[in-house]
Amino acid sequence: MKLLILRVTDELDLEKILVQLANYKLMDAVIIDAKGMASELNDYHGSLLGSLRAMFDLDREVNKLIMLTCNDEQVQYAVQAMEKVVGDIENSESGDYILSLPIDFIKIAKK
Repeated sequence: MKLLILRVTDELDLEKILVQLANYKLMDAVIIDAKGMASELNDYHGSLLGSLRAMFDLDREVNKLIMLTCNDEQVQYAVQAMEKVVGDIENSESGDYILSLPIDFIKIAKK
């Protein structure tokens, strides 16, 4: 089993990527808003007022992380799903990425 993490920098691509994942029967994704450390430190400015301003700034750039578990064989399908939308990730300057981590243990409740 693998944990796949896909970082999507353009929020307009998110729905398209989810549709592509669904086409490959990869349906159990979790989507998380994410912000990089450098961007957060830049917004903070080292003060309480700066941190409050950053917290309520609705126009700040937020990336999306798509996290899902899949079998080893399904990793290639997730890569294909993402690249159908954003193009070749390795030759892009968008900041998008996809990575997989091994899962040593997982216990899932039945629905």
